[in-house]
Amino acid sequence: MNGGNSVLFLEIAEKMVAALDISLDELIHGRHNEKARIQISHNELLFLFNITQSLDDDQKKTVVDLLSTFLLKANLTKQLA
Repeated sequence: MNGGNSVLFLEIAEKMVAALDISLDELIHGRHNEKARIQISHNELLFLFNITQSLDDDQKKTVVDLLSTFLLKANLTKQLA
């Protein structure tokens, strides 16, 4: 993209974010929930992960620790089988 095209792109992007009432980051990268929905196809897991967003930081750390431990055990079990 040359300099003129970059300026035009930014002007168009500014108008789009203003019209859509979203941030430039959301325009380019999408919303976090949308990204998670696309990457997590299992609806129940997605639902549970969305609920964890309302937990306090200590509770979130506990969920991460539990999930990490479970996945480590599952991986080791698979490797040893």
